[in-house]
Order: sequence, then C-alpha cells, then structure tokens
Amino acid sequence: MRFTISRQELLEVAGNLQNLVPLKPVLPILSHILVEAKGSELLFTATDLTLGMSCRAEARIEQEGGATFPARRFFQLIKELPHASVEIVAKGQTIEIIAGSSVFKLHGLRHEDYPHLPNFTNSTKIKIASTVLKEALWATSFAVSREESRYTLMGLFMGLHDGKATFVGTDGKRLAKTKIPLASSFSTNMIIPIKAVEEMQKLLSDTAEIALFLMPDKIALETEKTLFITKLLSGESPNYDRLIPQNSPITVNLQREELISLLRQVSLFTGEQNHAVRFLFRKGELLLEATSSEVGEGRVAMPVDFAGEDLQIAFNPSYFIDILRHSHDETIKLQLTDSFNPGLITDSSEALFILMPLRIQADS
Repeated sequence: MRFTISRQELLEVAGNLQNLVPLKPVLPILSHILVEAKGSELLFTATDLTLGMSCRAEARIEQEGGATFPARRFFQLIKELPHASVEIVAKGQTIEIIAGSSVFKLHGLRHEDYPHLPNFTNSTKIKIASTVLKEALWATSFAVSREESRYTLMGLFMGLHDGKATFVGTDGKRLAKTKIPLASSFSTNMIIPIKAVEEMQKLLSDTAEIALFLMPDKIALETEKTLFITKLLSGESPNYDRLIPQNSPITVNLQREELISLLRQVSLFTGEQNHAVRFLFRKGELLLEATSSEVGEGRVAMPVDFAGEDLQIAFNPSYFIDILRHSHDETIKLQLTDSFNPGLITDSSEALFILMPLRIQADS
C-alpha cells in the first residue's frame, strides 16, 4: 500500500478516531486503527468492540492495500510534522511515513485480523436533519448519569413512535426530555450509551442531512464521510413519564440569565455535604439563600411574578444552572407543587426539565 495525503486531512481523520481507541484494549489489535486504500479513497477504521467508526478521505493512491497503525503514536507523530502532505508506504506489518526529508517507521499488526464493523444491510434507515438531531442530543444528554452502578441510566433513551422521536436523559436527580418530528412510522425504544452520544454530537454539522440505521441491538449514524456504530444498552428503560408532574398549581416566570448569575453567586456559600440553595418565594420576590458553617452565608434576590402564599424549596444550584444553560428563551417557566415534589422547567421549545428538590438542613 502506498499513498500521499494532506497532513491536515490525515490529522482530522486520526483525531476523530482517537476516542474509540481503548487505553487498555482486550485485544492488542484494538490499540491500532485500520487503513485501507482503494481507488482514490482511504478508509480509516477504529473500534473498541462496543463503538466503531469508519472515516473516508481522499488521497493520491499509488498502490492499493491495507495496514494497521498504532493509533496513539501515529496521531502524535502526525501532529508534530510541519509538512503539508505525508507519504505513507506499508510493506507487510511495517509502515513507513515520509514527510519531506524525514522518514519514520512504525510496526503494525496483520490488517487481516482487524475486527469487521457490523453490516447494516437489513437495518431500518431513517433520514433526519443534522441540526435537529444535534439539538435534541444537546438538550438531553447532559442529564445522563455517569455512575457505572446505574447501568441503564448511563445511556440516552430514544423512543420512535407515531412519527416522532423522543429523547430522555436522567441520573435520577434531574431529567431532560425533548421530541422532534420524524419522517418515519418505524416504532422502537432504545438506550444509547452516553459515550456514543457524545461521539455522535461531534460528528453532527450545522447543515447536512444524516442517516440513522437501526437494528435491535445497534444503531449507526452516517454523515457524508463517516459511519459511526454503537451497541445499545440492554435492559428495560424506566417509566420516565411517571416522573413528570401532571398538575403543578404554582407557576413562576423567571429571567434565565439573571437567575444563572445569582445562582453562581450564592452557590459559593453551599456546604460540601449538602450542596443546596434555598428558593424562598414571596410576593413579587424570589430569595436565594445558602448557609454553611465552613464558608459563611449568602443571600440574593430577584423580582418575580409570584403572588401566592410563601413557599420554600431547595435545589442543587449546579443542576439548576445546567438546565438553564440548555434552555433557549430569555424567560423560562418554573412549575411547583410544594416544597417536597419535583420542579418542572420549560421554555417555548419541546424540551422540558425535571429537578428533584433537596432536603433543607440548618447547615446547608
């Protein structure tokens, strides 16, 4: 195999594949990426046997073939090269990298032993605007659990029903949900691992249409030059709808940017053990308070359209700020039932957010 390729394109492709190369591979060959040259195109592949990605790139190919490259060392080398183009020659398991007067040799493994990515010939294909999917993933994935003890919560729920796709992320303390229209009558539920969701977001551009390929245990996302595949999480997803308050008699409109600023200020006075801020709603005013014997006391206030009886509830300020950052409107709506039930936060979009209250302690 012999080809010449732009260093910048090679760097971009190799960079896209880096997160899929495991630090402690179960098989030595998984620490490599597979490079195949055919016609005028290169195909780069990486997998950890759960996630997989193939990227296409144009090159001047003098000799077709395949080889495996030790991924991390190859990427580090390409980053350091100052040349505009790189020539690569593979002879057996030895890869020669030529850049100007510099010549480097890396040892690979048999490319015939590299695992094949799954075939999606018999899958269900759905086309969707990249920007629409990107927004849905962004609005919900932040709430997904990162705790390995909560297996099914470490993924983003995606349900396809009645011409809509519903996305839900939760860690048990907060929940984010949104819906987008779908030009398909296909019906299914799946849980996409959070690492896969994060990789998918990186691949989604602001203009292109993409395709999703769906199978019972896998999902693939295809862009113009990239195919990304992931296994789905097994197990039953929670009944998310029962977590959403159906009747919240108290509704307060809040200025989003002002509330973010005040929460950042008062959160500096929360304790390590109980990271809570008290929300005290009084006629025409919201007080935010935090008290800690370790730090001190903070109190801020903002005007609100509240006219009912005084209400006190506590929330994790970091979680509340996360939700506000993933809302769009200048004014958001907070719906409450009492001091002990979840708060429901919405804007003018399809998204909704649930935040569980915290127990109010004397030294919070």
